[in-house]
Amino acid sequence: MRRHTGSHGLTAMYEPSNPLLVELHWFLVRAAATEQALPSISKITLKTLWPEMATDRHVDYKPDRTRTTRCAPTGVQIDAHGKALEMVAEGEQHWMDRTIVWAVVQSAAYSGRGPRWTNLVRLLKKKPMPEDGEKWPRYEKALKSRYEEALLDIFCHLQAKN
Repeated sequence: MRRHTGSHGLTAMYEPSNPLLVELHWFLVRAAATEQALPSISKITLKTLWPEMATDRHVDYKPDRTRTTRCAPTGVQIDAHGKALEMVAEGEQHWMDRTIVWAVVQSAAYSGRGPRWTNLVRLLKKKPMPEDGEKWPRYEKALKSRYEEALLDIFCHLQAKN
């Protein structure tokens, strides 16, 4: 699989096996990254973009204590996010498939290696990992398959609209 870098600098190893779905997948991942960059509705406080500096003139600035901040999304990115939500809502009829699509793209946003399939399986199945530390390859493969089928449904719905 090839590496893809989106407009947000997103890189991931995962791409859908169907080449028709690759652009749709990356569009949805960019929309999920935009959603993560939106301000929280529960924390309404004023924040600055500058890291806190030491008050003493002779103390060195320590970059390991600063938090990385992201720029606020642009109007174009917010519009694309709204379009992505509309595409998923209209293109996929089953609620679980909509949940899977959005969970996968949220997991892939700002991730260096793509979606965290094992975590998604655990989240969606609501079960702890097996005791022996064995991964769930059967469930991960089924989740990937269901995700790609849901993407195909959305893609077909978009093609029917055009």
